[in-house]
Amino acid sequence: MPKWGELLLPLGLVCPLVSWLTVIYGLLRARTERGYSAVLIPIVGPTLLTAFVIVEGHPSWVIPIVWVLDIGTVAFVAVLPALFVDWWTYSKFTQLVSMQGHSGHEQVHLTLHKSKRYCLKKSWNRRDLGIIGLGESGHFSVAEDGVVLIADFGLYRHLKQTGPTTYSVQEKGKQAPERRNHSIDGWTLTPDREFQV
Repeated sequence: MPKWGELLLPLGLVCPLVSWLTVIYGLLRARTERGYSAVLIPIVGPTLLTAFVIVEGHPSWVIPIVWVLDIGTVAFVAVLPALFVDWWTYSKFTQLVSMQGHSGHEQVHLTLHKSKRYCLKKSWNRRDLGIIGLGESGHFSVAEDGVVLIADFGLYRHLKQTGPTTYSVQEKGKQAPERRNHSIDGWTLTPDREFQV
């Protein structure tokens, strides 16, 4: 029966090696091609290697080296603040109002947040092949007669208040062919609670 150290070392090296090899491959490929992403697996490898260091009785100064040399963990720690900010920006804690609407087999869920940002999620209930969901984010501002949404990719929408609990969506400008699935032009959205415009 193998000792724990004999199992922990190879298992612990797999994740950092995969991360490093895919990063190097991605850098080499980036010179000639686009659209390649590295496979970064954080925390798993260093955790197993830390257990290996402890079980085998190696010096404790090796543990920080194990963690710093894992590019997946380093990348994860580097983006963690941005992930937290993004989560907070669109969380229930900052949500002002939530609106829903549907048209045929399409549904949309829109949330407006205190940060003047919005999150729109559109889904399809279909039985055939095709897109089943997409999301977008952007900025919003309050207008005299409703709300103005400007997507991060530039699409302009006006949510015109047509009743105490209804908003009609009007999109301005021509829709780019690759963005046609984002369209909710002419839809009626209903907020989950009264929203003061």
